[in-house]
Amino acid sequence: MDKSALLSILIDHEGFRTKPYRDENGKLTIGIGHNLDDDGLSSDAIYFIADEDIEIILNQVSRFTWYEGLSNNRQMVVCDMVFNLGLDDFKKFERMIAAIQAGNFNEAANQIENSQYFKETGSRAIWARDNMRNG
Repeated sequence: MDKSALLSILIDHEGFRTKPYRDENGKLTIGIGHNLDDDGLSSDAIYFIADEDIEIILNQVSRFTWYEGLSNNRQMVVCDMVFNLGLDDFKKFERMIAAIQAGNFNEAANQIENSQYFKETGSRAIWARDNMRNG
C-alpha cells in the first residue's frame, strides 16, 4: 500500500482543516476527516499536540529578556500562565511582569493572587502564586 498516495486521496475527498468543523452528518471533525465525536484522539496524538504547544510557548517566553534568569519553578509558572491565558492576555499582567523583572517575587505572587485569573482558576492559580513566591 502506498500510504502517500492514500493520504493524497483522503485529502482530496475529506479536505484538510486545521480547526474543528461539523461534517455532513453533524460529527465534530478535524484534520483530514478525523471524527472527534466517535474516535477522539489517541494518546500519541495528544502528546504530539502537547509537545508542539510546549515548543510554541517556549519560543514565546524566550523573547522576554528576564525569563532565562528565573528559577525552573518560576519559568514553569510563566509557561503555564501563557498556555492558559495566551500570550496577549499574559502580557496584560503588567504589574506582575514588572515585579518579576525587578526580582520582587513576593509582589509578583501578590499580583497573581489579586487577579481575576486567581478567582477563575482555583488550584492552578494557587500553585502559580506559591511557586512564583517560593521559586
